[in-house]
Amino acid sequence: MITIGAIYRGPELRESRLVQAVRTASEVIGELRDPSYDVGTIPWVNPIFIVQGSLGEPGFRGLIYGKYSKRKKGVVVQIAVFEDDLRAGPEHAVTYGLHGANAMAFEFFRQKGECFPLADAEQMVAKVRQRLGN
Repeated sequence: MITIGAIYRGPELRESRLVQAVRTASEVIGELRDPSYDVGTIPWVNPIFIVQGSLGEPGFRGLIYGKYSKRKKGVVVQIAVFEDDLRAGPEHAVTYGLHGANAMAFEFFRQKGECFPLADAEQMVAKVRQRLGN
């Protein structure tokens, strides 16, 4: 399973194409998530986009692990987004970040002896990509 979050480092980002792409991705994931899903039963990932703006930068490049909740079986993957990451378009940055977060979650849970539902998560990202038109 996937849940999406974002931290925008500047008020000028509020109406940007990137914010819209993240919102759309979050909506698509929400529509696809099984309504009977119970937190703590299946490993899940919370990709959080941290976007450069007038108030600062993410403080790292690429993707890094954030918090992990053993009880809830969830891991956070932080995704740094800089201006130069948007050259291919914000839609590409969002789907690229989600693919990376899925891969990191799969490996994280593999090392813990758990099975992250990578195929299901990747199908969700494919639907996001389709909705974003990239």
